[in-house]
Amino acid sequence: MTTLIIIIVALIALVLYLYFYRRKEKISGYNPYLEALTALLDNNKELALKKLKETVSVSSDLIDPYIRLGNLYRKMGDIPRAIQIHQSLTVRPTLKKSEEKRIYYALVQDLLEAHRPLKAVSYLKEILKIDKNDPFALKMILRIYEDMGNFKDCITIYEDKNFKPKEKKRQAFYYASLANKILEGLSQDDQDSEKEALNLLNRASKIDPNSLTTLYYTANYFENKGELKKAREYYLKIMEFHPDYAFMIIPRFEKVYFELGEFDDIISIYERIYNKSPKNFSVGFALANLYEKKNDIESAKDIYQKLGEAYPETVVPKLSLLRLMIDDDTIKEKIYDIENYNKVINDYPQSRFVGLSYLEIAKYYIARNDYQNAITTLNTILEKFSDVDFKDELLFWLGIAYMNTDKEKKGKEIFAELREKYPESIWSERAKDVIAGEIPAEEYYTVQVGSYIKKENAKRYAEKIRKKGFEVRVVKALVLGKTYHRVWVGKFNTVEEAKQFSRKLDSLGIKGNVVKGY
Repeated sequence: MTTLIIIIVALIALVLYLYFYRRKEKISGYNPYLEALTALLDNNKELALKKLKETVSVSSDLIDPYIRLGNLYRKMGDIPRAIQIHQSLTVRPTLKKSEEKRIYYALVQDLLEAHRPLKAVSYLKEILKIDKNDPFALKMILRIYEDMGNFKDCITIYEDKNFKPKEKKRQAFYYASLANKILEGLSQDDQDSEKEALNLLNRASKIDPNSLTTLYYTANYFENKGELKKAREYYLKIMEFHPDYAFMIIPRFEKVYFELGEFDDIISIYERIYNKSPKNFSVGFALANLYEKKNDIESAKDIYQKLGEAYPETVVPKLSLLRLMIDDDTIKEKIYDIENYNKVINDYPQSRFVGLSYLEIAKYYIARNDYQNAITTLNTILEKFSDVDFKDELLFWLGIAYMNTDKEKKGKEIFAELREKYPESIWSERAKDVIAGEIPAEEYYTVQVGSYIKKENAKRYAEKIRKKGFEVRVVKALVLGKTYHRVWVGKFNTVEEAKQFSRKLDSLGIKGNVVKGY
């Protein structure tokens, strides 16, 4: 009996030991996980990665550490590894529904990063099978279809009874966008598709009669068909119901009215909108331009003045006002240039000429000793167009601007960067002169008579022209990563003097073009 009791007690003790020992072992497995979570909060990715690996090696049955480990791999750029980890979790047989959803959402993020949107949609649909009322899955599918331009499926998702809340404006947007997509791919004789697109536009109009997208695409359709009166009708509705978006259509709006012989009617339309909303920049500026064309200079000045006061950070109305207040044709021409640079920036933001436009505006500021605005403008180029092919010149003028403020040290640092990165550039040579205490020459006009990749060819041609008694320079220029050696003849204060000299060279058989010197 005693022996039996001893055996029972021993078995109980063994069970208790194994229970508490294993439990202690399991609890100790959480320590690296806590450290991993702390590292994630501190954005210490390397430490978090190490601790998460430790965690899953000790407790491979845990789900959350695996999800976080996959997420971390994704953030660190190893998307295939992230997908592999998250997909391996999907085959576990004892997953809770909430865990399944978390895994699928992690996979959706992986696949979107991998640019596999349709596969991401398939996992979002799996989430909806688990929970048809999930508030995020349908919205994510919709956003993916929007990004893909798949407006037909957008309509299907949006009109699903489980999708809430619904907005008529958004629903109309999908129908109008689908119609426009059909019209863009329309062949000349495809009347069935054209009819389908028009039905979609009509459907969009019934859903929301004042939908901006519907009005715009409808106007565009009729304009392209040559039905200008109908196009005018829809453009006019945009002006009336969406005046803040007038900037989208002003050139086409004016073109339609011009071709209909009703251009004079535009002034009264613009006046009505501008008087109701004097901060409507695009309409106000367009109205002032029309006043100029009508030679109503005082009315134009008045609007430019008001726009300048309403938008003190915007230089265009101030330049336009200045242009109307001076008589000097040379200065007027310079102001027109600056206005055109701004037009490029505003109308064609993706154009490769935008960076150059900003540069010219910055140089205009420097010429007026407005160094702070020059710095702001030049830094804008660096932020938006870091790969411009005139970066050497950009750095030079940025250094000049800084050196004329209380940040001379910053200017010298920029010059050092310029000389290090572009040692062969003419702008590096000028920077060296500035550091040595020499004042950089003002910009001037010259005649470029040649441009060579090989320096010896440029020097040979320059010497030939020098023997004819002309002042010649060979300057370096960096264009798309290549160094060119340009041959410049003469130095003039005005473009007219340079043109006159160019004609003289032409008479001697030396062909060239007038360019800005530096």
